[in-house]
Amino acid sequence: MSEQKTADILKIDPYMAIPQADENGITYHSPFEEPFRLGGSAFQDQVGHQFRRIPAEPFVSGGVEYLAWDTAGFQLQFKSTSKRVMIKAELREGTLMHHMPQTGSSSFDLYVGGPGNWRLVQAARYQLHATEFTAELFNREEPGLREYLINFPLYNAVKSVFIGLESDAEIYAPTPWSHDKPVVVYGTSITQGGCASHPGGAWTNLLSRWHNCEFYNMGFSGNGRGEPAAAEILASIPNPRCFILDYE
Repeated sequence: MSEQKTADILKIDPYMAIPQADENGITYHSPFEEPFRLGGSAFQDQVGHQFRRIPAEPFVSGGVEYLAWDTAGFQLQFKSTSKRVMIKAELREGTLMHHMPQTGSSSFDLYVGGPGNWRLVQAARYQLHATEFTAELFNREEPGLREYLINFPLYNAVKSVFIGLESDAEIYAPTPWSHDKPVVVYGTSITQGGCASHPGGAWTNLLSRWHNCEFYNMGFSGNGRGEPAAAEILASIPNPRCFILDYE
């Protein structure tokens, strides 16, 4: 049997290459600007312009404190006439998990279409282990007003993120939630999103799209243990539609 040779996959399949992001004619926007809607963040009024799932107090555990910065369940929604959507992000770390792709643990994905008609476009592709990247999520020549949804990384912290749209594009608020009360989900790794291939595959994000309802993902991988401090945090969320508890 002849010895197998190694080869550069990019020479075999050029579609494997990461395309160079073209930022010409693009203006970047903060997700905290109006009319963008940042969903899935129960305590945004307490954490300011940071991305964190729970407040600093009460302290639950070291594991929860670390995982609280992971942005599982965060969603950014808006409508726009922009035919291109870019993302520019800085992450906490570039470490890869042995059982979960970078596109799920540390990337953003984009859906288009609006409630009842969401369809996945793609997850942002960037160099392995990178902590800063710019990527194009959408590029279509057809004009028109579209509704967009961007899901945040499931197993990484986002230090900063900006959404790039065509400079002359109009931006509008997304379709209102069908229910004004959020669903609160508490659990461990399956709740947080392990091991989805892209963020929109986490089951809380799936249900959020299907029901056009805000979900708060309180999944803490290996650390959803039902501590009294965790219960206190969940109980402080005003007017939840229901609680889903799937902890150890």
